[in-house]
Amino acid sequence: MNEFSRDKEFNKTQHFESKPEKTGKKKKWFLRWFIALSILIPITVFIVFKGLLMILPKAQGEVHAEKTVILQTKVEGYLSKVHVSNSQNVKKDEVLFEFDNNLIGLKLDESITLNQDLEDKLRRNTAELEHIEKGIERARILFENDIISKFEMEGMELAREKEKGAIQDLKREIEVVQKRISGLKEDKESLIVKAPFNGVFLGELNEREGTYFQKGESFGILFSPEKFFLEAEFLEKDSVRIKVGDRSEISFRAYPGTYQGEVIEIEEKAKEVVEKVYKVKNIVKVKILLNSFPDGLKPGMQADVKILGRSNSDISLNFLKMQHQ
Repeated sequence: MNEFSRDKEFNKTQHFESKPEKTGKKKKWFLRWFIALSILIPITVFIVFKGLLMILPKAQGEVHAEKTVILQTKVEGYLSKVHVSNSQNVKKDEVLFEFDNNLIGLKLDESITLNQDLEDKLRRNTAELEHIEKGIERARILFENDIISKFEMEGMELAREKEKGAIQDLKREIEVVQKRISGLKEDKESLIVKAPFNGVFLGELNEREGTYFQKGESFGILFSPEKFFLEAEFLEKDSVRIKVGDRSEISFRAYPGTYQGEVIEIEEKAKEVVEKVYKVKNIVKVKILLNSFPDGLKPGMQADVKILGRSNSDISLNFLKMQHQ
């Protein structure tokens, strides 16, 4: 082998030995980029996600129980006995309160007595009518045989019509009195207040025993703790981005943690609210069903609500429908 051949062989060897060095540099650059992207992508996603959260519709709302009844006096009276305390669980038909109104009892007794007198009179008048009817049958035979005059016959028929009129008047009067008796009995029964369903009572009445209550005066509420919804007022400009079925995140002022809800109703018409002097804002009321809530939740409690929009599955489903169309 000559000198030229050795130089050529040496150069080839040098060329092959330099390739691993370049490959190693490429691997290092790839690793650096991979590490950089692994750090930057989560940070970017977090920043974008945080930015989206900042623009989600937010509002304050008030808790309402789906099944609620305001307890009111149907008649006036004095609160004589209290059988329930605030926030107490009660069963259907359980006695909650007792009221006294002696006047109702007196009116009821008077009406019952009057009804008995009227019914007695009705029986007498009915018997009298039957007697007149029989007399007219006999008188008609006598009249046909010219034994009595037409004037006498007409007099008996007139007496019959008069008795019929008196009976009809008595029946109408008895009907009025019986309706009064029925109403007074209901009033008397309403003096004993019972729970219309299983639920929780809210109200402070232990210190009001002996107090006089007017008709229609409220003395507490009864609600079922099984189902709640939230009523929140959103700015009109934010409400246009809210749809029925949107998910929501709720945090209650009285409880830690967050809970889930779903938009079930959006008022169509906005209303104006004066916030400050010469400052008016338009708001839209949104109803949100609580899918989860803390134990002990009560109507009237305050909460902060944030509308999250539809779930990922809903978005995917809508996207597939659009692709199919």
